[in-house]
Amino acid sequence: MTSYPLLPGIDHSSRFDPAGHISDQVLTAGLAPVPPKQTDAELETLVERICESYIAAKRDQQGLSSEWMPEGEWSNHPIHDAAFRNALQTRSIEEAALTLRDFWRNSLALIVKEYASFEALSDPDSPMRQRFAHNIVRNWLITRELTGTDVEELATAPVGNPWGYEINGTVISPKACRYHLMSRDLRGMVGGLNAPLVGEIGGGYGGLTVDFMTRVPHAAWINYDLPETLAIYSYFVAGALSADRVVMYGETATPTDRGNIAPGTVAAMPNFAIRDLGPRSLDAVVNMFSLSEVGAKPLAAYVERIQTVADGWFVHHNMDRASVINRGHERIPASRFGINPDTLPLIATGFDPFHGLHGDYRWYIHRRGQR
Repeated sequence: MTSYPLLPGIDHSSRFDPAGHISDQVLTAGLAPVPPKQTDAELETLVERICESYIAAKRDQQGLSSEWMPEGEWSNHPIHDAAFRNALQTRSIEEAALTLRDFWRNSLALIVKEYASFEALSDPDSPMRQRFAHNIVRNWLITRELTGTDVEELATAPVGNPWGYEINGTVISPKACRYHLMSRDLRGMVGGLNAPLVGEIGGGYGGLTVDFMTRVPHAAWINYDLPETLAIYSYFVAGALSADRVVMYGETATPTDRGNIAPGTVAAMPNFAIRDLGPRSLDAVVNMFSLSEVGAKPLAAYVERIQTVADGWFVHHNMDRASVINRGHERIPASRFGINPDTLPLIATGFDPFHGLHGDYRWYIHRRGQR
């Protein structure tokens, strides 16, 4: 059995020593294929819905003002694979289904990546294997220290052929610890309400949604994202929670207030649909890792909407370092988002628990005053 030594750490990294949990054998186990949860018939029906929703979103996206169009790093993001977009647009159900069935391991896999890609980890000689194993185990040790969570609670639904690192028989996917901590915070904020409604901007593949909605089934959730990403999100969330709990754009009226969304439901909406949401409709708004990247005009539009629709909390986790250039665009530090302190006062902030004091990311908690 190959054992990996502890990598040099800074801040709290050395305190959470992953060395005793790391080996090549369990990393390989975490990369093993995962049988799909859905039957072929269920997958085909779901992908038909996703195609129709995508077509409706792209139709309604045409002619929108620039702040609602992809900008910044997302103007030509590689996650928006041209072949996949074409399959959705042309209703090529079989092709789209094949792509989604393995999205954790193919051209769409950038959406799940942290520390290393599946392609790099599949090379037994890649130095990225050591880095990935070290960071995933360290993240788990930190999560356990902060929450007392059992490792089984971090398991990823078998949708899209997920992968990660196996710890005590449970495969921990790359962002599972992050999503679990954010979900836990949100549950503490709104989980005790009778029928809480959470809005997310940029939900990625849906890991945060599934963690939260699994534990707070009486809640409702709206995710606003670019149509291409939304297709992946709809597939994962519908597969993980059940297809009848997900409402997609074009299937019903766009939500305008909490009365439009039944408890237990997830609404998958394109980013521009947040314009239709009425004032103070959401008990919490959340964003992870994307508002710094969207560009100045979209950021301003999102901030205006967040300040209008949030009735309680705005929680986000974003980069807060100046002069970071990625894909030719400069990221906007989170401390410069321009949240009005009179509307949504900042009540707490802190360093990313996994990156530590010298990392680029911070979390922020804003809360509107009571009525």
